[in-house]
Amino acid sequence: MRLIPTWSRLCGWADQEYRLPARSLAFVRITLALYLLRPLGYPVWLSQLPDSFYKPPPGITMFFTGFPPEWVVLAMGLISTVCVLLMLFGLWTLPATLVTVALMFLNWGITFSLGKIDHGQMLPICMLALGLAGWGKAWSFDAWRRKTRALPAGEPSGWPITWLALVLSLGYFSAAIPKATSGWLLPDTHATFGYLIRFAVDQERTRPIALWLMEHPGWWWKLPDYGTVLVEAGLLFLLPRRRWFLLGLVAMLTFHWGVWVMMGIFFGSNFIAIGALYNYDRLVGHLENRLGRFQGKPWRNRWLAAPLIAASLLIAVRLNNTQGWEWAGFTLKPSWFAWMNLTVAVLVTLGAFAWFYAAYIRRHQAERLIQ
Repeated sequence: MRLIPTWSRLCGWADQEYRLPARSLAFVRITLALYLLRPLGYPVWLSQLPDSFYKPPPGITMFFTGFPPEWVVLAMGLISTVCVLLMLFGLWTLPATLVTVALMFLNWGITFSLGKIDHGQMLPICMLALGLAGWGKAWSFDAWRRKTRALPAGEPSGWPITWLALVLSLGYFSAAIPKATSGWLLPDTHATFGYLIRFAVDQERTRPIALWLMEHPGWWWKLPDYGTVLVEAGLLFLLPRRRWFLLGLVAMLTFHWGVWVMMGIFFGSNFIAIGALYNYDRLVGHLENRLGRFQGKPWRNRWLAAPLIAASLLIAVRLNNTQGWEWAGFTLKPSWFAWMNLTVAVLVTLGAFAWFYAAYIRRHQAERLIQ
């Protein structure tokens, strides 16, 4: 019988400890959508490779017999562009998020079939958690439609955010175990120093600050070894309290920043997943007050300023990437496909604002009639 109260406390902790306000989730949604509006890099060049190279990792791509044709990859890229735009404006937010996450996993399953597996999986996991938490409940067309129809907005759920924190901490813990069992904790080894030498000799990716540090060996080179294992393994034990966990994430951000500065390895998806766990409600409230004064009284939906800024950035990003990319002799992104993406982006943007403007005019006329 004592298991029932314990389970109730656990459920209450999972729902409340990491819950974030709707405006904070909306801020992350818009920021992440702008980040994804850069060229997504769907591998058109893979369709030119022989199927004998196709060795997919575990997942749905295991059921494919070879690389998909070019039109399939292009369709994936086009659908992703539309879904990211829907996420940006918060229109059918959850379905658009789920489709984008599925296409990202499918894209990586095809790309990883060549053997090299990158570290970007935390990005779709983060999007899935935030989408289920309700990142479309503020600053979105979905929220505006619920308000105009007098429907309850509802509070964001805390369970998905807790799940994201758990997955993130387990991922880092799984990275700490091989280090701890392969000599990183031995006093007579210098694993970080060895990685820097290997990167400098084999890949020439070491940054100038790392080259300067390698010229000054000493006992202090053991500190990064201990620090890496401690931070990666300790994050899981800080999970019960959100404040402790966020302090551990600060240490993790410092670790990733050091790797980026010294080795040139940028863990962009990890930065996004870590940043999504912080509360930006106070910052967003300050921005809303500033934008509200800038827009004036007639503009009662202050969240409109965010898509306005996003639309201008969107067009700038798409116009800046209308040329094809070349990678290893293959065309990564044909220019005509980039122009097609740009056309779809502009049409969706104009359509969204036309819809909002028409609804605003109707509401304004109705208010005048009532007065």
